[in-house]
Order: sequence, then C-alpha cells, then structure tokens
Amino acid sequence: MANAAGFIHESIWRDSDWRRLSRNAQAMYMQLLSQKELDCAGLLPLQPNKWAKGCGQLTAEQVMNDLAELQDGRFIVFDTDTDELLVRTYIRNSNVAKSPNMRRSAARSARLAASHRIRSVLAAELRNTGDDFCVVAADEIDPDGKLSEPFTEPFTEPFKKPFGEPSGVGEGEGVTHLASNSGGEETRPTCSTHPNGNPKDEPCRGCRRVREWDEKLAAKAEADELVKRRRQREIRDNCDLCDENGLIETKAGMRRCDHQSVAVNG
Repeated sequence: MANAAGFIHESIWRDSDWRRLSRNAQAMYMQLLSQKELDCAGLLPLQPNKWAKGCGQLTAEQVMNDLAELQDGRFIVFDTDTDELLVRTYIRNSNVAKSPNMRRSAARSARLAASHRIRSVLAAELRNTGDDFCVVAADEIDPDGKLSEPFTEPFTEPFKKPFGEPSGVGEGEGVTHLASNSGGEETRPTCSTHPNGNPKDEPCRGCRRVREWDEKLAAKAEADELVKRRRQREIRDNCDLCDENGLIETKAGMRRCDHQSVAVNG
C-alpha cells in the first residue's frame, strides 16, 4: 500500500541534532516522509528532480544539498550509484515496529535494497526490533554486521542539473569554489565565507564541502597505503628465495631479501 502521510514525533523539536539542521533540510525531511513511494522499511527511490517540483523556488541541486546535510546528520543515507534513499529511523519511529505484519513487510523490502551502505543501516535497524523475522533478514543482507560503515563516504559529487537549468556556481554565503590545476583536475575547494578557516566552527555548507574533501583525500591515502602493504605482504609470502623471516642465506652470511624476482615476475 502506498504511503499516505508522514509520521513525526513532537519530541523531534527538542532533539539537538534536529535543531542543528537548517530549515531547508528540516523541510526536506518532512517531504521525504510524505512521499507515496516510501515503504515500511523507510526506503524510497532517489528522485531529486521530482522533489524539486514540490516548491516553485526549489532546484534539484538545492535538494541534493539538503539531502547531503541530512546525511551528515545521520537522518538519512542515500546512494547515487543505486538511486536509493533510506530514512534511517523510520522503522522505529513509525508504527512499523508495533505491527508484526508491517515488520515483516519491512524485512521483505530490506532484502530488495541494492546499496551496501543502505543495507548496512537497515540491518542494524531490523536487529533493533527484536523480531525474529527481521533478525533473519538482517543476517541475510549484512552477515555478522561486516558491511562497511555507511557514513564514512559523505556525498561529495556535484549533482548533474536537468536540462534547462543554468550551469555554474552562484555567489553567496557558504559557496564552495572548486579550483583546477593545469591538468584540468579539481584541487582542494575553498569556502567563500571562511576562506581562512572557520574559527567558531559555525554551521556552513561551504566549510562542510572543504571538510568532506579533506576526509575523502585522507581516506584515499589510507586505502592506497593499505593496498601497498597488502601487495608487499603478497610479494613476501610468495617469494621462494627467502625464509619465513624474509632472510636469504648468501656466502657473506644472512641478508634481508628484496623479493625482486617475485615483484618482477608477479
């Protein structure tokens, strides 16, 4: 059955995380809860162009900015690769958790989610219900809770505007400017409002983009280092010249093996 209305607890207005959101992000959250495609698991298709039509002053790019803010606050998680969005606490905050039939429906919907990030969050929410049917579904979509943490990869990709909308970045508070190097590759962005940093740590979208850029760069460097170490270990383990300690016997005595034969032939 299609969703007909959103479900909001009055206590949300006393929640500090909620109150830190911008008014636009709060309105976006309300809009998501009232979408007819929203199912019992809190899943719905990612449709920024459609949602932008809910207000004559709204654009799809603004919708994506609001969604990014909601994801930063852990209210939602979305995946642009699978075009899916999850209202994270929908199962526990709506009537779903109180109804056995709705819990089973939520479990069935969760099995259809394609995004690993979303499946990880859903598994945790299903387990929290304590319902045997939901726990079984959680173990199927995220065995032993081993899927990657869904909020470690914040949204940083610029949303492609639909035909007819002007391109380019407008001027204004918190605008993030992307520079390019001589090779045409984007370099670290800057915030027009706080070009020298944000000493008071005030909420700012431009600063958030800069922070996300730095976090993404650090994560990439860490991943590259991990790949490098794994390759080095693989080379060492497959070397037939040295012993388990990486040493090789020569006429001059024991020396550290450089595993060059494996590195070249591998």
